[in-house]
Amino acid sequence: PLAAINVSEALEFFESKHGRNFAGRCPPMRRDTFVDLCEQLLASRHLTGELKDRNHLYDIFDSMDFDSSGVLSCAEWAGGLTVFFKGSQEECVRAAVGIVGKSGSGALSQSEMQDYLGPFLKAVTPEGTSGLRPILLQKAADRIWKDIGLDSSDSVSAEELTRWSKAGN
Repeated sequence: PLAAINVSEALEFFESKHGRNFAGRCPPMRRDTFVDLCEQLLASRHLTGELKDRNHLYDIFDSMDFDSSGVLSCAEWAGGLTVFFKGSQEECVRAAVGIVGKSGSGALSQSEMQDYLGPFLKAVTPEGTSGLRPILLQKAADRIWKDIGLDSSDSVSAEELTRWSKAGN
């Protein structure tokens, strides 16, 4: 049911209801909060008939909660937002960068890129390899920076990330 709602509209709705924390980032989102806000969003768009079962929203939350903590981090929320809501690749990347980026500039620093990549890396690495994840995150961020042509002090914009991704990366 969430796929009928544009990613930027969903982000705006969640920020208006859930807010942003002191650092300008999304605060952690608990499972029940996510489901309640999704139901409110669907109702505000007159899409409640699309939701057959509240448990479906819990399943969506669980699929985004890569570390099974019962709370979505900014990066987990950013990744899920791009998967479950409607939008072009550009719109989804812009929304994700807007959530993970602390400065509000529409760009990510290299450490923010690592935050963004963290949930994806958790999803594709086997349990017991958590010690390798920081090394892999650094390597992935370094590679993206190199591919795009940035040095470590630069930040990457949503547009640059979209171009990089469309180039087959």
